[in-house]
Amino acid sequence: MLVIIKFLHGEKTKIINEGYDYKCISFPELTDEDISNLLSYTN
Repeated sequence: MLVIIKFLHGEKTKIINEGYDYKCISFPELTDEDISNLLSYTN
């Protein structure tokens, strides 16, 4: 989940075994807790 949080905050992140190295649209207004809640909701 930490990888997704970093990705949504706009940090370059590598996803294990996939080699993605793209910048995501940054959502600086979202807190780590907000992102965690969104991920929990979508599960």
